Amino acid sequence: MTISLTEKPESRAYGSDGSVTLVYNYRGAGADTVLAFATLLASLPTTFEGKTRELNPQMETVDVDTKTGTGNYIATCRYLPVEKQRQTAGEVTVRTGTAGGSRRITQAYAHIADYPAGAPNHKGAIGVTKDGAEGCDVADPVVSMTVLRRYTTDTLPATAAMMALRGHVNSDSVTIKDTRKNRTWTLAAGELLCTGVEEGLKAEDGLVDVMFQFDASPNLTGLTVGDITNIAKKGHEYLWVEYFDALDGNGKKISTPLYAHVDQVYPTTAMNGLGLNGV
Repeated sequence: MTISLTEKPESRAYGSDGSVTLVYNYRGAGADTVLAFATLLASLPTTFEGKTRELNPQMETVDVDTKTGTGNYIATCRYLPVEKQRQTAGEVTVRTGTAGGSRRITQAYAHIADYPAGAPNHKGAIGVTKDGAEGCDVADPVVSMTVLRRYTTDTLPATAAMMALRGHVNSDSVTIKDTRKNRTWTLAAGELLCTGVEEGLKAEDGLVDVMFQFDASPNLTGLTVGDITNIAKKGHEYLWVEYFDALDGNGKKISTPLYAHVDQVYPTTAMNGLGLNGV
């Protein structure tokens, strides 16, 4: 019996997600359903109207005769726009955004004015009391990056290695590429803090999804605190200021920066080998 694959009249259902579903009469494929499905995969068009066929179409049995070895089926497959397709091995997708946060600062970016005239100028120190600069809380939104990478089982990093990333900062330059948007980020050592890793189950296509959560903060140079200049700090290092009491030109007591200190507060580890550049 000749195999035929013909689209049914009630086919072509268009979805709000940009997909289109096609339904076929699949005749003469034989009674061996495994072989019939393999033949179906080889026969169905891989693209339709610029969309790509999903990995596994559906095949429903109409009638099968094991004595004569004949079988007839109905095949249903969906075609998806590229942004809706499931990622293949090695593909990477990235979501970025900012989340609310705050931090306490003891030094202003610029000192604007003193009232009344002749008040002591503390050179940007905020909330000065007899015990030092108390500072104030300011909004500090966190730049977050959610990176999803699909691994084959033989390229999947060890679970212990992935879990060890949490709470660590990159010790090397890391390239992250969204392979669908063709957008690339390169983060220097010290700019990327891993806040979590989630390893998914093995999917029907044999691949494993791993989701990485990062906070990104740029390395900075040329910072100024009071009269202290040319301060450099990496993104997730901590800068703090030591003050001392002095007298201004009018003989008034002021609290002014004496030293600026930069400290490492997170452990570091190499991250570029995770394949987040889609390779």
